[in-house]
Amino acid sequence: MRKPDTPCAGCGKLLWSGKGVLPAGKRTCRACRRAQPVPYGRRPGAPSRMRTCEQCGGSYQARWLNKPQRYCSRVCGSRVRRQTPLSRMCKQCGTEFALDPKNSRQAYCSTACVAQASRKGWPSSKIYIVECEQCAGLFISRRHGTTVCSAKCRRDRWNRYDNWRYHNQPERKVYLNAASHARRAHKLGLGNTHITLTYLIQRDGGKCRATVCHFRSRKVAKLGTRGPRQPTIDHIVPLSRGGTHTLDNTHLTHYRCNLSKNNRGGGEQLLLIG
Repeated sequence: MRKPDTPCAGCGKLLWSGKGVLPAGKRTCRACRRAQPVPYGRRPGAPSRMRTCEQCGGSYQARWLNKPQRYCSRVCGSRVRRQTPLSRMCKQCGTEFALDPKNSRQAYCSTACVAQASRKGWPSSKIYIVECEQCAGLFISRRHGTTVCSAKCRRDRWNRYDNWRYHNQPERKVYLNAASHARRAHKLGLGNTHITLTYLIQRDGGKCRATVCHFRSRKVAKLGTRGPRQPTIDHIVPLSRGGTHTLDNTHLTHYRCNLSKNNRGGGEQLLLIG
């Protein structure tokens, strides 16, 4: 039966023989290695991890070699923090207060500041005096970038911008008119085809197709212009008389011709489509 056969160089205790880096006469056991002044595995001249505690003055072995460790235990660290508490600025009133070592997340100096900070709508210290873009009046704002003083001015500004787009962007006006006609016909159950003035001008050659036109030249004006010759969508059989909102029941007319016709006309006008 195999037994330990290699004696320890320090105490003579028998050790197991194995593949080691030291010869048989210089091998030591674990207890002798711990008793050596230089710890086993550390090269001579290397920095030591033995340090002195700043609280109790005792020597201890640091856990890390290159990281700061000032106290030997958590007890000594907590004692130092209790003796010299840290200070912090209050988030609400801005005064400096001593931080409780048991509560490292403390952000307010007192319960009054906590109540003020948790109150909804607590006013901030910064205010901005701004001129309203709609009514040109001065108002106080607590938010940076506010340009209108009230919801009414905001609504009026949007309506003004939307009105400007309607009269200055022909594409926008064409789209809104087509959507308005389709919405009205859909409510009456007479179809919901999206018919635009751009398509009717191209289909009818840019000429008024009313039965009695008030102008010698049947040419309609360009999109975006105002006046009696501006192009409009007219239903041959009016919707109030059962006509449908489809391509075969619509044609291009002048604005004045469309108004003078009103809702007159019936099925006989379908013969004019050719």
